[in-house]
Amino acid sequence: MDKYFKFFNTPDIQKWKLISLVFISGLIILIAVYRSFNRVCNWKFTHWVFNYQDEFVKRGLPGEMLRLAGLEVTYDLVSLISTVLVVILLCVMIYIYSLPLRNRPHHLGLWFFFWVAIAHPATFQSYHWDIGRYDGFNLLLALSSILIISKAPRMFSYYVVPVLLFVALLIHEGSFFMYIPFVIAYWIYKDSDIKHLSYKFFIFLMLITSTYYVSTNGLVDTLSFDEHVNSLKELHGDLIAASSVMVLHKGSISENIALTADHGLQRHRYIFHIGMFIVFMPLAYLSWQIIKFDLFADSHKNKLRLLFIFSAFSPLLLYPLAHDHFRWWALALTNFFLALSILAAEDEKYLLNIADTINKHKGLAVLILLSGLVVGPLRVVLGFDVVIPVENFLLGLLNL
Repeated sequence: MDKYFKFFNTPDIQKWKLISLVFISGLIILIAVYRSFNRVCNWKFTHWVFNYQDEFVKRGLPGEMLRLAGLEVTYDLVSLISTVLVVILLCVMIYIYSLPLRNRPHHLGLWFFFWVAIAHPATFQSYHWDIGRYDGFNLLLALSSILIISKAPRMFSYYVVPVLLFVALLIHEGSFFMYIPFVIAYWIYKDSDIKHLSYKFFIFLMLITSTYYVSTNGLVDTLSFDEHVNSLKELHGDLIAASSVMVLHKGSISENIALTADHGLQRHRYIFHIGMFIVFMPLAYLSWQIIKFDLFADSHKNKLRLLFIFSAFSPLLLYPLAHDHFRWWALALTNFFLALSILAAEDEKYLLNIADTINKHKGLAVLILLSGLVVGPLRVVLGFDVVIPVENFLLGLLNL
């Protein structure tokens, strides 16, 4: 028996084991890419034609950058930029989700973590399916901010991070909920000195003020809605989606809540939510097993780590303000996996907590992985496409 174990622990066997794990990873990534393939829809293309040529408008920065560069906004150009962005996101996610493996390249629990994180319906698959949206830019800005906070001198981060977060607001004002709490929480986790918290609080207040300004002053005043749509259609034809232009004409909190209630409380939405929660139940249990490492500890560091982990779910605060409910879950769970990866890379004890927990529940990890590849990406307003036949059957059965 000893000879048997010695044989499987020889350098050559370990090398081939590692090659096999990398091969499996490549296969999983290819399936996730194929399963989530999509094209840029007209709704998202329309956002790219917003710019500051006539007046300041929210979500106009990407289009303004193209205008200043002298580039005509065409469908092919937007598709190319969006595809490059998706490729960059894939590379970044592979890099960050694999960070824990650097210290334990042969730990099977960490490989399962990487596979689940990269192939989960709410992470890369969702971003890939939602190609053309600005969320990818803001995720990269958030991760750049976290990198600067982690590696750069304190004064450098004090100047640069607020600028990056403000740029994120100009790209999409919703980034205040999507990513900014995530970055601020990490900042506090890395430096919770009371002398420095006041500056972070000041920055947070400035970002709140900026969010309010962009949201309320970024609406179109010079044209009516119909005039605006017609002027854009003269340039871009049927590629313009009127409902996408509407975001520049209706933006009050009351209007957003009313629209969300109208769309979000429909019967089929409940069915899609039930389907999503069923798929996510194994992940919820596994996540609980991981984070209870901090929940039942009483040290200051554990509490700060929990603050960072729970801040990942800040996109869910958008639930009453916009009816892209499944998109909020996708952003939140992407942030969650990123938080676990970053914490594991920085803390050896936390790395072993994740590795041992998943190794103990490998069957559950396999279920999460396979179900994620089967159900495909978590979409913006309709959850999983595999739920649609179930929805049609139930609604037909109930004759609703």
